[in-house]
Amino acid sequence: MLSLLFISLFAVQVSAQSLSVTWVDNSVNEEGFILERGGIVVQPDSTLRAEAFLELVRLSANITNHVDTTVNTGQFYCYRVAAYITVTNATPPEGKSNYSNISCGMNIIIILTIP
Repeated sequence: MLSLLFISLFAVQVSAQSLSVTWVDNSVNEEGFILERGGIVVQPDSTLRAEAFLELVRLSANITNHVDTTVNTGQFYCYRVAAYITVTNATPPEGKSNYSNISCGMNIIIILTIP
């Protein structure tokens, strides 16, 4: 059985060119995690929606963080994670849990001029 009871996902800046994504592993019997990254779109009513998620990386079981070094300064990135397990003789050949919450972050550079 593969289940993801609850995942708290967080994305924070760790350098000018990277974001760290961290989650809590509450899954049972996972082979690993699939971390996906998407972007933010402004809706016609001015609300924001995360979309266009693509697989960023697959990580081994019990791994609970990843540093994304492929980000650009000043751009929002959204992340979600799911646990997976290979299912023999199944199509598709893997089972995947529900996705975690979505966490978004931006790496920024702040320049202060102090007289």
